[in-house]
Amino acid sequence: MANQFEEQLKQTQKQLDSVSSCFCLAKWTQVTIHLQNGHTHSCHHPKTHQVPLEELKDNPSALHNTEYKKKMRKMMQEGERPPECAYCWRVEDSETEQFSDRIIKSAQDWSTTRFDEIIKNDYSHNIAPSYVEVSFGNACNVGCLYCFPHISSTIYNDYVKNGHYPTIHPPTLETLKRNGTDPIKPGSPNPYVEAFWKWFPTIKDNLHVFRITGGEPLINPNTFRVLDDVIQNPMPNAQVAINSNLCIPEKNFLNFLEKLDQIQQGVHVKRFEVYTSVDTYGTHAEYIRQGMDYKVMMDRTDFLLERYPDLQVHIMCTFNALSVIRFKDLLKDVLELKHKHCRENRHRFSIDISYLYHPTHFSLKILPKEYKSYLEESLQFIQDNLADNEKTGFNYAELNKMKRLLDWFVGLNNEEDEFYHMFRHDFYLVIKEVDRRKNIDFKKLCPEYSDLLDQCFESGALRTPCQIKDSEYSILSMKQVRKESHTTE
Repeated sequence: MANQFEEQLKQTQKQLDSVSSCFCLAKWTQVTIHLQNGHTHSCHHPKTHQVPLEELKDNPSALHNTEYKKKMRKMMQEGERPPECAYCWRVEDSETEQFSDRIIKSAQDWSTTRFDEIIKNDYSHNIAPSYVEVSFGNACNVGCLYCFPHISSTIYNDYVKNGHYPTIHPPTLETLKRNGTDPIKPGSPNPYVEAFWKWFPTIKDNLHVFRITGGEPLINPNTFRVLDDVIQNPMPNAQVAINSNLCIPEKNFLNFLEKLDQIQQGVHVKRFEVYTSVDTYGTHAEYIRQGMDYKVMMDRTDFLLERYPDLQVHIMCTFNALSVIRFKDLLKDVLELKHKHCRENRHRFSIDISYLYHPTHFSLKILPKEYKSYLEESLQFIQDNLADNEKTGFNYAELNKMKRLLDWFVGLNNEEDEFYHMFRHDFYLVIKEVDRRKNIDFKKLCPEYSDLLDQCFESGALRTPCQIKDSEYSILSMKQVRKESHTTE
């Protein structure tokens, strides 16, 4: 099977290179759209750029087909590398014989089937994408420690009240305004959402994958409008997916079940998928994702798998510094659900393990090397419980993700990194600020990390003078925000 997939990738690369060595179908076929601030990108690796309202006025497809993106397509067709696609160029220029996402994404059925259509049209052609991921807004009931205010309204509101966090280069509300990523306030007119609903009926028949993300989709009325539309106007050739933390209010969850009952009873979609999120076990997970309830999330995952035998449910794990110690316990819960629900279809439930890279102060970079043993225990647990012809269990994709995580950690410089102590002290500053804002105690909720927090406090004395100066400026500016907020009140 691996050789067959590799051969497919080689054939795809040969096909792409017949146009140019920079050609990538995903620039035409895949799009992620952030309607809360009118940003878009194709694929998900380049930075987002804003959709100009003047382009959108008479052309709702500009949510995908911006003039900027068309220039990138032109470069690809003419053999010039778009700088925004550096993620793939680094892979292709490396000495390792790996296929970049330019090849992998172009080889997907939602891309490769569009090759002839794309090359026969000029780069300026407005194309209907095959893979659409859309965020209707940043409304979210959870504030993950590593998330950002334009993604979560919980974080945004916290920034309005308390200011940014005292890290050396903190994201701020002023930064959002400068970058054009400041979300449109809920209840205000949103021309991007309006354009989407004009555009959506024209692209439905071409869609292979339609995925709703957020924020939290299941507290956004536009998500339920999509579900109603799917019920009334089926999309039998499309995979429809929703990202959700599953810790939404009961009324929202019951409303979702009502829609899902109707969708699953008929041939409304090719496949329906739910992607939920958790990064480790128990109180550690709840600390990372402020506002989540671990038991509710796992119970509802169990419920969905039990109620809908054809539903696919997947856990997205953003593996960070606070995931490590209790991760094996999460894997035990995942394995229990696999044994319970995956005997007939082993692909209907899985965990995707991706490591956090940014913000660095929550990444594995702040951990000393002895934390390697926890990663090794989790890897061994997956290896000991691999699925085979006789039993359900973890698959090789899950095993490889855990191996990649361990390899990445082992390859980190850690103590030798000149910014190591800066990252660690930023971690300490953020944890103490979270405790203050939420009136909680990190050491009581996550006692296993008490020593790490003390070590990160000590790293403050080992920061370079310029790092200390920048950090002090950040703390002072945050205090000024608090003072101004208090004066306003």
